[in-house]
Amino acid sequence: MTVHQPPNLLFEMLRSFVELANALNLSRATELTGLTRQTLKRHISNLEELRGAPLFELVDRRYVLTSEGEAALPEAKALLERSVAWVRAEDPWVDGLQKVESADGHYSSRQLPLRALWENEGSCTEAYDAWSAARGVLGHKALDRFRSRLVVFRPLGEDWVCVWLGAQSVLAGLIGEVRAASSVGMTLGQILDGCADGDFVEDLFASVNSASDVRLDRVRLRVKSSGESVEFMRLAMLIRFPDGSTGVGTFSEVHQ
Repeated sequence: MTVHQPPNLLFEMLRSFVELANALNLSRATELTGLTRQTLKRHISNLEELRGAPLFELVDRRYVLTSEGEAALPEAKALLERSVAWVRAEDPWVDGLQKVESADGHYSSRQLPLRALWENEGSCTEAYDAWSAARGVLGHKALDRFRSRLVVFRPLGEDWVCVWLGAQSVLAGLIGEVRAASSVGMTLGQILDGCADGDFVEDLFASVNSASDVRLDRVRLRVKSSGESVEFMRLAMLIRFPDGSTGVGTFSEVHQ
């Protein structure tokens, strides 16, 4: 199929892909979308033909995402969310930069252009320079100065697992010394339980990891368990591990 522009049914095709990727079960996906099995399978087939690679494979009669499917999923979800928000006049993008806010008001973030690092020089600017010098390699000596304030996660299946939580990081201050000391190996959701909704941060991690990117956000967080509010600049960076895999590290600077 030779395509010079997106098909008219792209939204429905993306929805079929996302729901099947979430459920990994054709019957459940048809219930969620309200489509027939034949239509949903045709949507997936058309997407695979458009992208030139399979998105799913059948293993013991169960759908499993291929590497291409895993790579495509975060962006497909973002496209759907942005489309829905645009229709509701709630578009979460301003000048190409993302803004999000939880329904309960406990969490909000606004993406900033990276030039803000040059306009407001501080520890985030220095951390960015160190990350660049280290080329994202976690063990590089350029990051030594900032290691106590870094938080690093790596993807494991559908979860993000903590592999480093600096004792002087903003997150350690939010969850407390005891929890911070025992957080390595825990999932993001477990660490943030009672503190914040992890879905927003997981989306951020997925976008940075899939794009091999770095981004800057201004975050406001009201801790659910205590009601305490904190505002900080958060630099999210692609991190490279010795085995060649990647994850995401964050470095934050609190605003007084």
